[in-house]
Amino acid sequence: MKGLVLVTGDDALKAEAQAYFTGLGYRFSNEVPVERAPDWALAADLGLLAPLASGLANQDLARHFGQVVALADTDGFHARLQAARLGASGFLRRPLSPADLFDRLEDGIAWTSQDPIRVLIIDDDPIAARVTGRQMEMTGMATRQVEDPAQVLEALRDFRPDIAIVDLYMPQCSGTELAQVIRQIDTFDSLPIIFLSSEAELAAQMTAVSIGGDDFVAKGTPAALMVPLIRSRAERMRRLRRHLANDGMTRLLTHTAFKERLDETLRRDQSVCLALCDIDSFRAVNAEHGHPIGDVVIKTLSRLLRHRSRPGDEIGRFGGEEFALLLPATPLDEAAAMVENMRAAFAELAHSGPGGRFHASFSAGLTRSRAGESVEELVRRTLAALGRAKDQGRNRLVKDEA
Repeated sequence: MKGLVLVTGDDALKAEAQAYFTGLGYRFSNEVPVERAPDWALAADLGLLAPLASGLANQDLARHFGQVVALADTDGFHARLQAARLGASGFLRRPLSPADLFDRLEDGIAWTSQDPIRVLIIDDDPIAARVTGRQMEMTGMATRQVEDPAQVLEALRDFRPDIAIVDLYMPQCSGTELAQVIRQIDTFDSLPIIFLSSEAELAAQMTAVSIGGDDFVAKGTPAALMVPLIRSRAERMRRLRRHLANDGMTRLLTHTAFKERLDETLRRDQSVCLALCDIDSFRAVNAEHGHPIGDVVIKTLSRLLRHRSRPGDEIGRFGGEEFALLLPATPLDEAAAMVENMRAAFAELAHSGPGGRFHASFSAGLTRSRAGESVEELVRRTLAALGRAKDQGRNRLVKDEA
């Protein structure tokens, strides 16, 4: 989602939503664009949806926008049915806050990485592997092709596929044997495995699937049939992986999952910058405004970090109000500029509580990994830098340049 179009007669909501969404780095408008805007969401009063649709060339809000959310004073069946008929996939009852609206939009997009689906192709026939890879790549997926099954473990660690396409018959080992090897690794025991072969005997196909595969595709299957199968299986895997690895409130990586990603990156001898961010005086926020508002502040910061990070960066909830950013192959000064931009943007955001509007801030420590450094040592140095940021007055970034 790049931005929000909000069409409502509630002027207060307009002003608050504009400040909230633009503060997070999203675009905002009160006007429906003439051209299709699949990267935008529309939120509009229920009574305005029909007039808005009639003003479009195709008169179809659901096709014009990536998401449509209806805003109404009642949430009865008939109101919801009317909204659905007008193309709304979401429904919110007033009164509502900008954070409520973002929650609903976030549910609709079911936050996922913007990285393309990763398909690992294991086939001893390089020409067949390239053909399969080309079919996937033409629809925006990323592929890695492995001809020697003995190289699969390394490819799994480095490429971290969402799905594997495995030739059933290979001279070094069979596809079913390879599937059993993959299933021995906890990290990949639920990886979807699609067997690819010219095998026409149904019993043989079912035997192969029962041993460790998820589906069977005959060689020569048209791309129009094969690609949707691969994509749907891979997307289901991503949803499962996200559910298991992500924090429920923020949808960021859990502490454990983040450290695993950090360890994987360091073991590949890839230099990284690590930032740890901690919301300042968070106990006071909870004491003054209540824990529900404190949760909103946490979710708001998670959204800001996510939106202002880059593809390939990893973000995790490291503790209650503490967040971690893994920035691969990034010079320290460049990483510092990124985190400082996030810090300044968050400090400018206004939050609404029972006692009125207020601001929050975070302090951050930033380090760059050293050759051969362990996860524990890198985290220790980063925590020390974060501690210095707190000691120096909070709402600031401190780099460890030792």
